[in-house]
Amino acid sequence: MKDYFKNHPLGKIGLFVIPIIIFIILMEMFFPDLAPEGFQSFILAFEFAQTPADINNLFGNLSAEEIWKTDVGNYLDYGYMILYTSLLISAFNKLAKELNIKYLRIGIYISILVFLSDFIENIFLLKLTTNYLDSGQEAEMISNLHFLNIFTWAKWFSLSILFALLYSIFYKEKWYIKIPMVVFLFPLLYLIASPERTPEMLTNFTNAIFCCFAVLVLFLFITPKKWLEKNRR
Repeated sequence: MKDYFKNHPLGKIGLFVIPIIIFIILMEMFFPDLAPEGFQSFILAFEFAQTPADINNLFGNLSAEEIWKTDVGNYLDYGYMILYTSLLISAFNKLAKELNIKYLRIGIYISILVFLSDFIENIFLLKLTTNYLDSGQEAEMISNLHFLNIFTWAKWFSLSILFALLYSIFYKEKWYIKIPMVVFLFPLLYLIASPERTPEMLTNFTNAIFCCFAVLVLFLFITPKKWLEKNRR
């Protein structure tokens, strides 16, 4: 194992995936299983809620205890966001050093923006559950939904930019490397090409982001030191 990490200097960063998966499993234990049509999960529909009607549709069939569990899932999400942004920051910092590409450090600042957006997004998710449980707060709910929309899109759009930046280290590679890595461009291209924000579009877009995370983790584990040395600029 020691020789593996010596020959794969990015591998240790990939180990972040272990606690990340644990947090995903824990959060899924608290979020409801059902989601509105077109969305793959309850929490995704919650993040992209637009109106009080969307919130009523999400929580209408849930008990107060089930809504409380949703809050617990969102509190756990704070740990999850620390882990995945730590992975991103560490990956971009290490790649910038190993490849001697200074502009990759921009990815560190974008990752921080992702974290801050996700952090604030969760604040408004928690506010919205309170609004729903306390009747007569529709005006406040509308205001909270407005800010939720801003920070939700700040997070997801920043992630699409972040992965597009990552693709820049592969565009001069041979075709059998360059073509698979086009996956890092897909979220941003799909977002640009799909102006209508339907549940199906949002599900596909966020799935593309998760796919980018999976490919990044795989890249961190399998990339040998020789490749980094060969591509050093």
